[in-house]
Amino acid sequence: MRWGSLVLGLVFIAASGILALSSQDFASRALPAEGTVVRLTERDGSYTPIFRFRTHDGRDVEVIHSVSSNPPMWRAGQPLRLLYDPQDPQSAIPDSWTSIWLFPLIFGVVGLNLLITFVVLSVMNARVRSAPAQGWSLLPPRLRLRQRRGKRFIEAAVNEDPLKFRNCWVG
Repeated sequence: MRWGSLVLGLVFIAASGILALSSQDFASRALPAEGTVVRLTERDGSYTPIFRFRTHDGRDVEVIHSVSSNPPMWRAGQPLRLLYDPQDPQSAIPDSWTSIWLFPLIFGVVGLNLLITFVVLSVMNARVRSAPAQGWSLLPPRLRLRQRRGKRFIEAAVNEDPLKFRNCWVG
């Protein structure tokens, strides 16, 4: 679990960086355009907008947005500002912070949480392993850590009686 959170955390952080670079690249070369929602198509209970806009060289382009929602985020006839790549006008997206940066942000937050989980589990593991050697324990007073024949046990007081303990092997 601990090492898995490290690996997954690093993968998500790397994916976040790649997505952020891709978003930055798109934002740096994209041109703005005024567009209109021509219609909404329904798929599996979600509504997908179809945008129409005119490029800077005068071509009319219709784009099916990659995001569907229910309820619909747009209505037919609604004007909106788009960003598009002049080399690929079909890549047009609404000009909003979330359209550009939401996925890199989500991947970064998930990766950061996984890395924090790795650090917390590593610190806890190191403290539990060093507890018997240092003569102290992170366990509450009703629990105690014992080692028998090379195996570690957490003993729990039964019915609040400090003299009766139940064993639980921890590895």
